[in-house]
Order: sequence, then C-alpha cells, then structure tokens
Amino acid sequence: SLGALHFQEGDLKGALENCSEAKRICHETGAGQTPCAASASSNIGAILMMQGDKVGAMAELEAAKRLRSTTATLDTEGGAGVLQNLGILKAQTGNVTEGLVDLAQAKQIRITTDTLGSSNGELLLHSIVSLHMQLGDFAS
Repeated sequence: SLGALHFQEGDLKGALENCSEAKRICHETGAGQTPCAASASSNIGAILMMQGDKVGAMAELEAAKRLRSTTATLDTEGGAGVLQNLGILKAQTGNVTEGLVDLAQAKQIRITTDTLGSSNGELLLHSIVSLHMQLGDFAS
C-alpha cells in the first residue's frame, strides 16, 4: 500500500495520512468491520506509537484488536502484530503484566503461524525477555 511505502521511506506523516484515508474508505464503503479496517487501525496505531502518541496509539490498537476478534482474524500474523504492539505499548504505559499477557498471546500465534523466526518474532521474544527482567523475573 501507499501507506506502507511512506512508512518504509521514513515518512511517518505521509504513512499516517494514507492509512487514515484507507480507514476512512473502509468505513465509507461499509467495510468498517473487516480485517481491512483492522489492518488500517493497526497501522495507524503503530505509526502513532512511533510518533509518541501513546493515547492515540492505544485507542487504534484496541480498536484493531476488537476488529480482529470480531472478524475471527486475531489468530493470524496480522493479529499477532496487533497484540505485539499493544503489549509493548501497555508495558510502556506502566501495565507491564497486562503487556506480557498480550505478548504471550502474540507469541503463541506466531508459533502457530510459523512466524516466530521472523524479524517481528525476534522483536517479540526480545520484548518478552526485557519485560520479565524489568519485573525481576529472571527464571521465565
């Protein structure tokens, strides 16, 4: 997508504009409750995280999680990405335990979808280890 291209080029503003446009189109065409809309919200949430807008990111990622749940696509690679970003964001906002729950669910999905060995899977494992260390739990 054009939003992904902007994102790859480091143009977060352009990426956010294009992903927001995609989300708007989903809603205007009656596709507001689809995996496509979940992807748009997930992408917007990830961009807002990178921009430091934790409140906006949380709202978009929670919306993406709800949409993935209602469309039975939470157990997909895209769903794992939503849970992974949501878990990281929860930890960043002080909810480390809740963040670990989302990250554990993302890990299970990545195992099932055979994506744990991807760069996102590696980031997921690093995040889980870091959060356990933050909690002083060196045995997990």
